[in-house]
Amino acid sequence: DDPGLADIFVVPYFAAAECVLGGHHWRCINSVLIQELFVHLKYYGQLTRHRHLFLGTADIHSLPLLIQAQPLLLSLGARWMGHPGHIVVPPMVAEADLQPGAF
Repeated sequence: DDPGLADIFVVPYFAAAECVLGGHHWRCINSVLIQELFVHLKYYGQLTRHRHLFLGTADIHSLPLLIQAQPLLLSLGARWMGHPGHIVVPPMVAEADLQPGAF
């Protein structure tokens, strides 16, 4: 009830989906709709931006620049050196012969 007590705000914005649905191509770094996202983040500001975890649904280089610049960012793929708040999630591998039990 009190946002001042929150340790973290999770922003489940599917940036990669917005790029695809918006007709953008791979490496959608200049999304127009991303500007609207920040208008709706009620508790986002200079003093709280470090407590907002943005869920990037693509590799960091394919995300809009405003998302890339956030202090806490979760993305797919390789780590971007020099971004201490960047959390990397490995992409899903569906091929049965590449699963751990196959080795």
